[in-house]
Amino acid sequence: MMFVINSSIYGKDIRKALTHYILGLLYEKEQNVDMALKEFNTAKEYDYNSPAIHLHLAKLYLVKKNLDKAEKELKIVKELDPQDPEVRSLLILIYISENRILEAEDEYLQLLLQAYKLYPDNFQIINSLVKYYYKKKKFQSALEVLKKYVKNHPQEKEALFLMGFIYYDMNEKKKAELLWKKVLEIDPQHADALNSLGYYYAEEGIKLDKALELINKALSKDPQNGAYLDSLGWVYFKKKDYNKAVFYLKKAADKLRDPLIFEHLGDAYFAIGDYKKAKFWWLRSLELEKNPQVEKKLERVKDEVSP
Repeated sequence: MMFVINSSIYGKDIRKALTHYILGLLYEKEQNVDMALKEFNTAKEYDYNSPAIHLHLAKLYLVKKNLDKAEKELKIVKELDPQDPEVRSLLILIYISENRILEAEDEYLQLLLQAYKLYPDNFQIINSLVKYYYKKKKFQSALEVLKKYVKNHPQEKEALFLMGFIYYDMNEKKKAELLWKKVLEIDPQHADALNSLGYYYAEEGIKLDKALELINKALSKDPQNGAYLDSLGWVYFKKKDYNKAVFYLKKAADKLRDPLIFEHLGDAYFAIGDYKKAKFWWLRSLELEKNPQVEKKLERVKDEVSP
């Protein structure tokens, strides 16, 4: 950000502001934080409406760990120059450090929207924005962004895959299936699409041999992937090969700390009659995520397992 002259403010002499600003830069370069703060604060008295002065002050206050003053200066910059992405980035750091998560998330969203407006065809930005909406369960907002992108980039496999993923969570599974098939037409080696389509078949209890083929192909690309191992274990569970299910689900649980994987492993142990281990893994699942379905499963083993 360049120094901006606003000589009309309070009728102050802009040359004095510029002099103190330059001195502040020199002290800042020498890492003399206290003197730099003094010079920039003096410059601010002569030209309050210079975003650059406030931004330098904010960064120096951050060095001094004075987060309140840093935040105050950054908010002034945001009013004077709403398009400066660095300001939002620094505010996010402050909010996270103070555990002000909602404020951090709001700044992050505004930063993404600002970047998206400037670069509507940048898939890295789109990917981040879609994942933010997905995390907040704003599925329609995520789909709107992806549909607009896919309209101009119909062969973009990652965008198509994400659309499928979102439709799946919206319980529009047929749409997800069609999109993942389209991804595999474009790239038959797309591991995430192979796994997702295979898991969908397993979850529905259909085309289990095809599901096995798809997931094994995904695992050939990434043998240590916990999500893929979970899918493979779940296929064997659906095929009623419970010992194999336990084997692969245990491997998945060793790779990922995930409530669904732990639930699946509990299901598999329950199926082979090992109620103690079933209870253990269902309880671990509930530690990570409250789930009424898992709580009901625990009711089924309370009589078989002593407290």
